[in-house]
Amino acid sequence: MDLEWAVLVAAISAWATLFIGLITRDLVKRQFEEQFESNKKQHQVQGLLEAFKILDKEDHREFRKTVFIQYFEYFENGDVKVFKHNAVANVMADFDIMGKLVKSNNIDRDEFLEEYGSLAYRCWKCLEDHIIHEREERKFPPFMTWFEWLAKEGYKYWKEGHKPQGYDFDDTVLFHPHDPAKKIDFRSKPKWKGKGSPI
Repeated sequence: MDLEWAVLVAAISAWATLFIGLITRDLVKRQFEEQFESNKKQHQVQGLLEAFKILDKEDHREFRKTVFIQYFEYFENGDVKVFKHNAVANVMADFDIMGKLVKSNNIDRDEFLEEYGSLAYRCWKCLEDHIIHEREERKFPPFMTWFEWLAKEGYKYWKEGHKPQGYDFDDTVLFHPHDPAKKIDFRSKPKWKGKGSPI
């Protein structure tokens, strides 16, 4: 009888130990996952703050203004050389880096696109022909891939992500920074485009 009792106690102890071990493992795993998600979110918030610092600086605003001014000139004459400007290169490089950081989850995608998706798309549309030309000149098709990706994500986010009403950025208007009477929508094509691109 004592032996049966000892076996029963040992079996109960083994099951209790197994049960406690499984619960402990699940709790530790859950805590680890929660901590990981918390750290990931903190990292993404920090990345977003750094993006804000870069894109909201006065010099970057001036760089984007240059992009828009040059786009109006390009729209009139079709010469992509108007984009050969340090300010334009800075805008392209910054949005290309931001695209890579968003894609790799270093910056929260939705938070970034809520704030800068429309701007990334507008800058891309202004610079698209220039970047295509640069890709051909460099014989390097991946040039500014992340900028292009970011612009497309911004477009999708605002068109599909804001239901019931989405926003089609191609229907929006770009005003000339120095002359608000001048404006271009992104569906408009320059007169010279119908004759073939002068690129």
